[in-house]
Order: sequence, then structure tokens, then C-alpha cells
Amino acid sequence: MTKRTVESACGNCRLKGSLPFIAMLLGALILAASFLLPFGTARKEYREWLSAAPDRIYDEELNMTRRGAINLSLIELARAFGKAGNLDSSFSMGTIIAAAVFALLTLLFAVLKKPIPAIVFTMLALGAFLLILKDFDLRGTFSESSSYKLGCACWFAFIGIAAEMFGSILTLAERAKMKKLHIVDGSAAANFAGAADESEKGE
Repeated sequence: MTKRTVESACGNCRLKGSLPFIAMLLGALILAASFLLPFGTARKEYREWLSAAPDRIYDEELNMTRRGAINLSLIELARAFGKAGNLDSSFSMGTIIAAAVFALLTLLFAVLKKPIPAIVFTMLALGAFLLILKDFDLRGTFSESSSYKLGCACWFAFIGIAAEMFGSILTLAERAKMKKLHIVDGSAAANFAGAADESEKGE
């Protein structure tokens, strides 16, 4: 393998290496954004009732109108649980806060191009999301008889987690490939230097 071939291969690796990073960063952004998207959305009949008087106060303590109650994000659900003040609600609020912290740490390490910590916090965020869904299932929050159904935020969260994991794993693979090429590059440089020394001695 010539030095030019190694340099060309390294250049291709750098180009390919940016694509996994984009996937990792995009996945982390989608995961973080899912906390602001509708996690629960009002069913048809309840939505019509809320829309009939959209500016009327729905919850005074939360400063929420009926319009705002049509779609509820995880942040808003955490506020509602905090307002309840009982042990079960405190657990639910704590789980949502933990998931949000894990998502933000995932985004931080994705920006810093640290795939291993990003993977760790993505897995923790996944565990927290599954716990949130189980908690809502036990409460019947989004059951058929409930006024709300599961919104798009849940699916965005899982898409973000999948994209982040995919990008992080590919980033690790590309870095391993780059490291191997640098070793080959160093070996090639040493061989060139040795050949040059022998040529000078021969002259």
C-alpha cells in the first residue's frame, strides 16, 4: 500500500465518518424535541368539546386554556403530576424528568462527538421512556375509555433513539477504521524512510 493510497483512504473515511455523526446528532435532536411534541392528544369527542371554547381556562394552576389541553407534551404532563402532589404522581414526574435529563445528556455528548457516553445515556433514556409508557398503561391514561390517546411524541422518541444508536455505533466503527489506517500509514512511512536510508548507503 503506497502512501498516496493510504491518504486517499483516510480522506474517504473522514467523509464517511461525517455521515454517522449527522445521524447521531439528528437522532439526539429528535429525542430531545419529543419532550415538546404531543405525547397525549385528545380524542375526537373530547377535542370537539375543548375546541368549542378554546380560550376558556382548563386548569388555572397550570395556566392552561382548553386549546392548550388538546395536545399535552411530556413537560406539561410532568407539571400536572407535580401539581397532584401524591407519591404516585411524584414518581411519574420524576421518571419524566429523568428521561429528559438523559435525553439532554445524549444531545450534549452527540454534539461533543462522544459516541460511547451518548450510547449509554440513550439506553438510559430508552429505559425511562419504557417506564413512562408502563406507568401510563397502569394508570389507563391512554386507554380506549380515556379522553386522550397516545400522541406522535412517543414515536418520535423511539425514532430518535434508533437513529442516535445507529449513528453512534457507525461512528465507533469509522473511528476504529481510521485508527487502523493511521497505523498502516505510520508503518508505510517507516518503510519509506528505511528504503531511503538503504538507498543512500548503497550510493
